Amino acid sequence: MVSYTYRRFQAGDEEAINGLYEKITGRKRSIEQYRWQWQEAPGGRGEIWLIEAEDKTGKRLIGHHGLMPIRFTCGDTNLIVGKTENTMVLKDYRKKILYPSFEQRFFREYQSRFDAFFSTMGPQAAIRMRKALGYSETGKWEIYTWNFQYGSAIKYYLEKQRGNQSKILRALSLIPSISRTIKSGGHSIVDILDNSEAAKHPFF
Repeated sequence: MVSYTYRRFQAGDEEAINGLYEKITGRKRSIEQYRWQWQEAPGGRGEIWLIEAEDKTGKRLIGHHGLMPIRFTCGDTNLIVGKTENTMVLKDYRKKILYPSFEQRFFREYQSRFDAFFSTMGPQAAIRMRKALGYSETGKWEIYTWNFQYGSAIKYYLEKQRGNQSKILRALSLIPSISRTIKSGGHSIVDILDNSEAAKHPFF
C-alpha cells in the first residue's frame, strides 16, 4: 500500500527536485541554477514543499510546490508577493492524489510571510485549479519574445514542434542569422547557437 506525505525542503533535496523537474519538463537544470533561483533570490529563499510516495521499497519524490518571493514597491509601501512556480506532479500520480488539498496545507504554513499571491497563465487544468484555490483573473498576460537573431527565433520555433525536425530545416533556420552576421561583421556561429539557448531559459 502506498501512503503520501509532504514536507518542507531540506538541504540535500536539490538533486531529487532537479530529477523531478527534468522528468516533467524535459529540461536539465544544474544544482547551481536551482540554488540561484530558489535559495539565493533577491526576495529571499523560496517556499519549497515536497510530496512523497512511500511503500515497502522506500520513499520517492512525486510532487513539488514552489512559491517565489518577489519584492514590489509602490511609493513608500514595500510588499513581499509570492509567485507560484514549478508546481508539478508526476503524471502517474496526478489521479492518485488530490493535489489542491496539499497546496491548501502549504498555504496555511506560509501565508503569513506574504502580502499577496499571484500565478501566471498555464494549461486549462492549471487555471481551473488556481480558481478552485481562490485565485481570480485580474488581467491578461502579455508575452514578449526577445529577438536575439532571426535564425535563433526560427530554430527555437522548430525545436518547440513535436517530433524530429529534418536536418535540412535546421540548416535553413541558420541562414538568416548567418547572413545577418556576415553583413554586420557580428557574432560567430557559436554565439548564434548560444543565443538560441537563451530563448529556452528554464526559469520564469
